[in-house]
Amino acid sequence: MLKLIKNLGLCNKNPNTNKPLKNYHLFGLYECPKCGKHFAALTNNIKRNKVKQCKSCAVSSRNFKHGNSVRGKKTILYNRWLAMRDRCSNPNNSHYHRYGGRNITVCKEWDNFETFKLWADNAGYNSKLTIDRKDVDKGYSPKNCRFVDKYIQAANVNKRPKNTSGYKGVIKKNNKWQALVTYKGIKNYLGVHTTPQKAAKAYNDFVINNGLPHPINKGI
Repeated sequence: MLKLIKNLGLCNKNPNTNKPLKNYHLFGLYECPKCGKHFAALTNNIKRNKVKQCKSCAVSSRNFKHGNSVRGKKTILYNRWLAMRDRCSNPNNSHYHRYGGRNITVCKEWDNFETFKLWADNAGYNSKLTIDRKDVDKGYSPKNCRFVDKYIQAANVNKRPKNTSGYKGVIKKNNKWQALVTYKGIKNYLGVHTTPQKAAKAYNDFVINNGLPHPINKGI
């Protein structure tokens, strides 16, 4: 049973809204066990266990229980959470080969949507941003994830499936190696090189000199 802060006695107005009631009812002031706020409730509803928390927390709990819904529809963030987990765990997902197939996983604490949402809110989430892994070879976790716009995420994508060079931004072309950086839809061709390492260095230099968000090739 909720903690009683004060017995408000018989009231002919709702203590929360000050709206008139048809009859007098016994009210009490209670402490919400979830958020700690004090709120008024009918004493009879408390005794019958019909009220277990304040109204705002009750609404929040119902939303999380039913898919973080707004007016019966799942939120964008909830759908993105579902998609993230599905591409890492469902072999039938069309993107599984790029995630679960590469042993990309979702951290245990994000099995709970409410925990993920709390992190997302603190990380500056809005519906125009997408979740991005800083290191594309590591999984989804608070330390490795951020919310970015579509340009930064496109810059941070993993190597193309057909890229056999082993380096980002480097592809084989006529037995030589082409360096290329794409940002905001603009392709920057950085020449053809005799070795993949030289092409990777050209890529790295361009990214660093222009302050781009692309990951750097390591070991160059």
